[in-house]
Amino acid sequence: MLRASLLFAAMTLGTTAVHASDTSAYTHQIEQWRADRVARLTAPDGWLSLIGLEWLHEGANRIGSAADNDIVLKAGPAHLGTLALAPDGNMHMALAKDAGATIDGKPVTEATLVDDVHAGANGPTIVRFGSASFYVIDRDGRKALRVKDPEAPTRAHFAGIDYFPIDPSWRIEADWEPFAPGHKLEIGSVIGTI
Repeated sequence: MLRASLLFAAMTLGTTAVHASDTSAYTHQIEQWRADRVARLTAPDGWLSLIGLEWLHEGANRIGSAADNDIVLKAGPAHLGTLALAPDGNMHMALAKDAGATIDGKPVTEATLVDDVHAGANGPTIVRFGSASFYVIDRDGRKALRVKDPEAPTRAHFAGIDYFPIDPSWRIEADWEPFAPGHKLEIGSVIGTI
């Protein structure tokens, strides 16, 4: 009887130790994911640096922080320049003389811009002015400026993310089984695209 009790105790302790180890690894995995998420959000070009999403119209788009522009920015010079959007989607940026801006790090006065969909490995063209910058995004043929500033209040005053405590009882392990036959599911986005 004593041997059976000791064997049962050893098995129970072994099971608890393995379970505790699994729980520790599970907790660490979630804590690491949370830390990585905060690092992505707070990066100088992360989502917390976003200060504008400004849709372009065909033709000349005057850009700057002054109220008389077609696109009014929350940062930068009063008159940054003019972005011309052609009917075929091509874009040309002409910077104002005193804008103090660069295009892809070069102090040029004008350049053709490449959006995020048509960019290669180097990414879209970046227009930088002071601490802020923008690049063009293409969403179903509509083009917009994605404006970012690492000095944005949302980034500077970010206080972290609240989470519920990690509870291993909510952990579910399952096998992935693809839906057969495959089908498309249309989901609307915050900018009105599918």
